Amino acid sequence: MSPEDITEAMSVFPDAQPPSKLYRFYPPTAVAALRDGTLRITPPDQFNDPFELSPGVRKSDLSEESVRQNFVAENGLCRQVFAKRFENEEKYRRWIDEVVVGRADLWPKHLETLRDAVTHTACQMFGIACFSAFSEVVLNGPLGIRHWSIYADDHKGFAIEYDSGAPLFVNWAASKWLFPVVYQVDRPAVSLADFDDFVEMKALQTLRRWAEVKCLDAWGDELEWRLICPLSIDGPGSSRLSTVEHGSDRMHLFHLWSEDLASRGRDIELIKRVVLGVRASDALEREIREALAAARLDHVALVRSVVSDRSFSLRLREPLSNRQGAHCLTP
Repeated sequence: MSPEDITEAMSVFPDAQPPSKLYRFYPPTAVAALRDGTLRITPPDQFNDPFELSPGVRKSDLSEESVRQNFVAENGLCRQVFAKRFENEEKYRRWIDEVVVGRADLWPKHLETLRDAVTHTACQMFGIACFSAFSEVVLNGPLGIRHWSIYADDHKGFAIEYDSGAPLFVNWAASKWLFPVVYQVDRPAVSLADFDDFVEMKALQTLRRWAEVKCLDAWGDELEWRLICPLSIDGPGSSRLSTVEHGSDRMHLFHLWSEDLASRGRDIELIKRVVLGVRASDALEREIREALAAARLDHVALVRSVVSDRSFSLRLREPLSNRQGAHCLTP
């Protein structure tokens, strides 16, 4: 897809104004997020929610005609997934008649395969970075306490406060690639025919729409915002993406700024503050201080969460300035 096509595809989504700050929680092993200015971009199939980009397909629409059409459609998702397994079109259509259409008892299994194909397609196209739109009150309250436990290794990690009013985030939101999660009671349900014409632009719009949907009852209080980074199309930020191989696994990293210290400009202002968890070690604190110094993040405050004396809440210990001008804790 051309950049113009991508812009047109995304224009159907509403404008979303990000809050003034967004938090992202990290385990203690992720200090590279500060030292190198990186965001890990996670494919949807690696998320902790098995319903990510997994719509319900209406079984009432299933018939021999609809199932056959779904597999033979020239631009259909099923053809994209299954046809390449066969030597020629004749063998592919014979398989459809004998195994797919002729075996209604296997249709539920085909629906499961179709949902897997949706997730696979999404993972080929983009990855996602997740943020929490917390105020400081929420960060230090019950919801924040739970996030520290789940996403920051039982309070042993840290959180980065990002300035979502910085140009990079503002531009990303304007192009509809940074957006709030929409929490719904009901799971999205689609017709089998929705996959009959799954061309690239429709696929991008469909997957982008499903990427913003999560279950209200399970996740509705998380105040999540998501940043989508394209992997296989020339979307915003694709020039800042790198891939690290770990055996058979791949890790995608988005670089907030250039490795060249002289070229970082205002990008380093994306990070406003680093908050250490209640159980963060002194060694992690030292490592983070060194990372801030190495990245020349002199403007970034470093504070620590501490347990409140009287309530089920946290508070932040105020920082003091060190000799280099960076903010740090009292020794």
